[in-house]
Amino acid sequence: MSASIERPASLDCIEEFKAFLKSEAVAGGVPEIEMGRVALALEEVLTNIVYYAYPKAEGRINPRHTIQLACKASDGQLLMRIVDRGKPFNVLASSSGGLDMLGGGGMGIYLVRKIMDKVQYERIGDFNVLRLLYKSKAAR
Repeated sequence: MSASIERPASLDCIEEFKAFLKSEAVAGGVPEIEMGRVALALEEVLTNIVYYAYPKAEGRINPRHTIQLACKASDGQLLMRIVDRGKPFNVLASSSGGLDMLGGGGMGIYLVRKIMDKVQYERIGDFNVLRLLYKSKAAR
């Protein structure tokens, strides 16, 4: 990966992650007009990590509870790697969701799968590692 940031697993950090993503992606040739969809997918993943990967800490942020986002973009393609130390959760093993799941949860995972061209998950030691590939319209 070419660039990365690591921040606390907090909803307060999501906008910073999205700004970092947009900067890296646009510099790598992903059209800015396509970034809304990509940022939405990232926000869904990060929100799931914040709410479900880490045990509730009674409103306090545990410094060990972090999320790392690494990005590499070139020729209109964007590869993201999202790493956390939370509970294992394979997004690929969950139901595919869909519009029939409105109100029942799982919609975020469905959106991520629809927006991204490739989604890979693996558990490496204590880490969840999610890789997302997005190809801009021009790169397809």
